[in-house]
Amino acid sequence: MFANRVRQAARVPATGAGGTRISEPARLPAAVATVSGARPAGHRLSSISTEYAEAGNAVAQRILTRPESAAGDMLHRDRADIFEAETLDYPAYKNIRTAWYASLDAKQADLADAIEDDRSAIDYKRMSGATMDSYNDALAMVGDNREHMYAHMGTTIYRGDRTREKLPHPALIGYDPDVIGAGTLRATYSAPARQRPTLRIKVTNSSGHFRPDEVDETTRARVEAKARVGKPGNTRLYVDIQNV
Repeated sequence: MFANRVRQAARVPATGAGGTRISEPARLPAAVATVSGARPAGHRLSSISTEYAEAGNAVAQRILTRPESAAGDMLHRDRADIFEAETLDYPAYKNIRTAWYASLDAKQADLADAIEDDRSAIDYKRMSGATMDSYNDALAMVGDNREHMYAHMGTTIYRGDRTREKLPHPALIGYDPDVIGAGTLRATYSAPARQRPTLRIKVTNSSGHFRPDEVDETTRARVEAKARVGKPGNTRLYVDIQNV
């Protein structure tokens, strides 16, 4: 269990010797806002992925949010912006989250164990409404070395701009998503004189919440397919995998 690996101290009552209330992480920027009503239909995204597979589509891997990461999000000061109220009020989570602990590591370890035992109440809000659907969407990511988060589920590439707001990868989709891949996208564009313009996209597996072992070829191919929609005929397109 995760708790056995990282627990630093046992839980102590508020008045116990040496007991201190653990401070919470800094607040998220005020710009973070939930995208109301923009999540896919269905109560749990796992059911959507199942339907996608049952329709004859190959799903190479399905990855859930790591319990340790979900626990960290629940302990974040702006957890109400990240999760639906039902998640935060779920007794198995709330009893640990509101208790007094000698260390934040110990509290997060216990909460991660509770999530691992029962994740039925995990319900992330969708905090970004963006998806990658076309060449223009890919081109919009070019400039100032911006890096964009993505999560691939079903036939959709959900994304959000890491430079404008801090948000967990699961919150690109909402609920408790099981994804094919997640990480970052980086797009560069060049148009030298007397040469064909080139758009290059790098797809990484850099996601602390999902930690995929590598970028699945299904994800790379999906990003390329989206980027080809509306692509000018004279523009070259390259989509590369960069595992980190």
